[in-house]
Amino acid sequence: MAYRYGIIICLFCLMMAGCSSNVESDIVGEWKGKVVKQDLVFHEDGRVEMKGHQHSVYYGNYKLEDDNKLTCVFEKLSQPVECTAKIKGDKLILTHQGGREEVYDRK
Repeated sequence: MAYRYGIIICLFCLMMAGCSSNVESDIVGEWKGKVVKQDLVFHEDGRVEMKGHQHSVYYGNYKLEDDNKLTCVFEKLSQPVECTAKIKGDKLILTHQGGREEVYDRK
């Protein structure tokens, strides 16, 4: 009986590990805004680019803390952009203070 519970617990842990995402490594790449008219490019070395669909490109740096707290500091913006980041499959979901969400698709 204990053997059966051990197998069930092991399978549950494997399923949960398969569902989770390591935001720090998975965020690297190009993302296209679904509703917001901008694209984001996160580089492995901490650089970030925000490309407006009808505007110029903003360059900056990003850091992730506590697995999902994302802070982007852009040269042309007076305030840092702070939000939480979550990755589900090929979707990046950024949640800003107040609950506003931005969804991006991996390019």
